[in-house]
Amino acid sequence: MYKTHHGAEFDHTRLSLSHMRLAETHTALLLYGTQTAQVMPDADGQRPRGTDPATTPRSDTALRQLALKNYALAHRDELTGLSNRRHFMAAVDRLIDGRLPHGLTLGLLDLDDFKLVNDMYGHPVGDALLISLASRLRQHLDPTAQIARLGGDEFAFVYQRGPHADMAQHRCDALCKALNSPHEVNGFTLPVTASIGFAHSPEMAATRTQLLKHADFALYDAKQTRKGTAVAFCASHQKCMQRQTTLQQAFACADLAHELKLEYQPVFDRLSGDLRCFEARASWHSKALGRLPAAAFLPLAEKSGRVSEVSKMLLHKALVAAQHWPDSISLAFTLAGQEISAPHHMERMTRSVTDFGFDLHRLILQIPDSKTVWQTPVALDILQALRARGVRIALDKFGAGQASLSMLATAPLDIVNIDRTLIKTKAGAPPSAVFKMLCDLCQALGLDTLSKGITTEADYRAAEIAGVVAVQGSLFQTPMHSPAMAKT
Repeated sequence: MYKTHHGAEFDHTRLSLSHMRLAETHTALLLYGTQTAQVMPDADGQRPRGTDPATTPRSDTALRQLALKNYALAHRDELTGLSNRRHFMAAVDRLIDGRLPHGLTLGLLDLDDFKLVNDMYGHPVGDALLISLASRLRQHLDPTAQIARLGGDEFAFVYQRGPHADMAQHRCDALCKALNSPHEVNGFTLPVTASIGFAHSPEMAATRTQLLKHADFALYDAKQTRKGTAVAFCASHQKCMQRQTTLQQAFACADLAHELKLEYQPVFDRLSGDLRCFEARASWHSKALGRLPAAAFLPLAEKSGRVSEVSKMLLHKALVAAQHWPDSISLAFTLAGQEISAPHHMERMTRSVTDFGFDLHRLILQIPDSKTVWQTPVALDILQALRARGVRIALDKFGAGQASLSMLATAPLDIVNIDRTLIKTKAGAPPSAVFKMLCDLCQALGLDTLSKGITTEADYRAAEIAGVVAVQGSLFQTPMHSPAMAKT
């Protein structure tokens, strides 16, 4: 609330909201005007029968209703009744142009793993969940906030900030808490969570494009590291964005066929000490940035839609190397989660392996620990089909992702690669109870276990006590460029 030089009080927030509503009304009236085209007289100067305004009543109510309906179709989301993308972007522009005394906060949010809801319960339940989410947004955001559904499970909100900047985090945390309570829809109780990324203007962004980009980056950070929470865009995010832009530009013009390299780290049988397989580990040797691990460039490949292209190149390089190995040595190759849900890509991949003359029984596909893969029926069907053709399936880095213990009993699996965070222990200390229990469960289910990242004798001792089948790590052998082995 502010005072004029006459002493009268007024509220910037309500004034701005009134301006927005006035603009909406003006737009609706313009639409109304387009529906009231004049009927011109005929050649004799007479109006067609039934169109003379002196004798024919105008249906103003019907026309106004039609104009408002047209306006709603153009500016509202049909499912939730919230603003749509077009209307929201216009509202953000008006707020930015208004040069508000304390700036504004823009937030982006979406449901975590919403695809699973549609896959498991069907789209009607998914739609009902979105409606429930929209209702909670209306209930828990300030009445002056503009709220929109941008598409799918993506929502946005924008509001004018008060004099206390730290209240934005408090508001967004409270909103997350409200959204994350279970939703009762169509007879189902859905314990879903929503992640929020938000940014401020004008401190960190002067334009709508910058503001959206910053909020989107904060949302990405929330979904990657702190699902179900609200994350504010900050200076560290700015540095990450600059770094990411540099990476994207370098990746876009990279000669991937020559700059992508593979190293091979051996996996040994813990009891016999025999070599079981080589795991192919990718790296990008950028001319501008130097050597980068797979974790740095594979997300770029996924975002740019080039993950299949990259995977094809790397697999070909791995098969060229593996053709010189003894038939008893397998090749472990890691796939991105996106690839598993694409049947045509999996078919092309297996065909290229067999065309190369490599036995599918010697191929181990390592699949990341992700709900997107292991709880998606399409992906599970594809993995089952691959196993039927002789390919062995390994759940990679189990314990660092989202796969559940119960899933081990039902998923099409052969090997469980246990994340090294579950293995690490102090010298002389026994293995963690979780590590030992996991190994016992896998043994009971007939699954092999592989402990990765073993670097010390204490790590190996813990793996030995837990009963791990296979081991890998720098304690035994660091990755090699090209294993020199005579084929037998």
